Amino acid sequence: MVKIDGISIKLKATDTEYTKCRATTLSNLDKDLQWYSLNQPTTDPFYVVSDNSVFIYPSPTEVIAEGILFYGIGDPIELLTGGTEASVKIPLEYHYMIPLGMEQFIFGARRLDNEKAQAKNNYEVEKQKMVSGITDRIETPQTSTMPDLTHLK
Repeated sequence: MVKIDGISIKLKATDTEYTKCRATTLSNLDKDLQWYSLNQPTTDPFYVVSDNSVFIYPSPTEVIAEGILFYGIGDPIELLTGGTEASVKIPLEYHYMIPLGMEQFIFGARRLDNEKAQAKNNYEVEKQKMVSGITDRIETPQTSTMPDLTHLK
């Protein structure tokens, strides 16, 4: 993660909601960390980022699957393919549709409903053009046909 913007936790296995932790720094704490680990109220959890570590107070006392949520900016990973761009099973002339298809999810995550609807509409129009443009492709060892996309929503 490049930057942590927030953390929410479940301190008990019976918790149905996450509790948002406040961020602080070691210099803002006036007691020993052990004190906060044991005595910090569960109604006011906080976290400290130090070097490459994150410390949560009070210290959780239970192991909870999916008990912590990190909000932040992830370190982008490099996408690798086993061959050239031409080996991707989407014809080269339609590669522009990959990010076009992702727009609606990005706008949705940002709660921009009007932009999401417009992006989805744009994608659907372009997808229809693609489907009608490649319906009769011939399959050879060097090329491949596109699957039937008419059932996709």
